Amino acid sequence: RERQGYRGSGAYEFDGSNDFINLTNRTTLNLGTTNRFTLAAWVKPYTSPPGTGIITEQYTTGTDSIQYELGFGLTSGTTAIPQIAFYNGTAWKSSTYGTGPTSGVWTHYAGVWNGTHLNLYVNGALVNSTAYASTSIPTGGVQQYWVGRRHDTAGTYDFFPGFLDDVLVMNRSLTGEQILSIYQNRTDVLKGMELAVGQSWS
Repeated sequence: RERQGYRGSGAYEFDGSNDFINLTNRTTLNLGTTNRFTLAAWVKPYTSPPGTGIITEQYTTGTDSIQYELGFGLTSGTTAIPQIAFYNGTAWKSSTYGTGPTSGVWTHYAGVWNGTHLNLYVNGALVNSTAYASTSIPTGGVQQYWVGRRHDTAGTYDFFPGFLDDVLVMNRSLTGEQILSIYQNRTDVLKGMELAVGQSWS
């Protein structure tokens, strides 16, 4: 259901039981081809959301089938700590933060994989950066793409309870400055790393 979002515009409400958005098998969302991604969203849960997904991409069938995801307690399925993660074909790679969301309060979460580090941001601030050398996202085809749901290794589905707004998926790794601009709703401002010598903006 559509409801009032963080900035007063529309957001989506999920009941935590069976609500989710299915973007199906869109090949443009197979970010293994770039081995870079940025995932972000504003989140306001009804209650603690252990093991639930904000953004989940399933690249194959069976267990350990998730290519990448942003959510809460993704590894354990029993906690509500925010986590950005991907599966490299043999093992999970993740970055977490020890404090979960507050029920009834909007919080902005962003996860970035830049090819060497998984960075997790909360309300525009970097809260964890985990290094992973010589690893990459699997390049299998997209099977399903979900907002508000995840598929865990036990084969069960976990649904997010609450509101999601401004869901963002990019096939490139944003910098900390760019994440802060998104959090501050200042996407009208260009950052220095987005410019090159000799460019003319008029």
